[in-house]
Amino acid sequence: ITVTKDMFFTIPNDYMRLGIVEEEIISVKEALYGSMLLSANDTAMALGIKVSGTNEEFVDLMNKRAAELGCTNTSFTNSYGYADPNHLTTAHDMSLILSAALDNENFIDIARTRYYSMEPTNLWDKNRGMYNSNKLLFSSDYYYEYAVAGKTGYTDLSKNTFVVGARKGGQTLIAVILGAELNNDRFE
Repeated sequence: ITVTKDMFFTIPNDYMRLGIVEEEIISVKEALYGSMLLSANDTAMALGIKVSGTNEEFVDLMNKRAAELGCTNTSFTNSYGYADPNHLTTAHDMSLILSAALDNENFIDIARTRYYSMEPTNLWDKNRGMYNSNKLLFSSDYYYEYAVAGKTGYTDLSKNTFVVGARKGGQTLIAVILGAELNNDRFE
């Protein structure tokens, strides 16, 4: 991905970013790790624009795919989770989305990675480290041996969120936490 200004300039300054800059070249793999581990909004938008040409066209694909999965109360307005009153979903719809994601081994591999180090790029001379915030996978206080993969999130509107899948005895269960006031509340 050759980064363009469109991939980051509209993201609010207080949103999580990897810090990609115009004309920087990053791989799709690096953008996926940034989006999944760091919740980097700039890499999520970069991926959307790379796939569809514009953020709006990618949002259309997101909404179409959500509908195909059976989501009836989801309306995406952007590719990275900008807190917009019309960017909506439900716990049920998030469970449908994660269920589909758990069928993708690449998703599971990235979502289970504890730490990823992105190599220097043409415009960034240091490694960028990314830690996984899913405490069910790596925290001694919250570790759950059957957890497969999931994703944490936060916005001022949604508060702390978490969607996670666990497998045991051939059965997969999905938990969705929305609106947790404190970070650790979603893991309790």
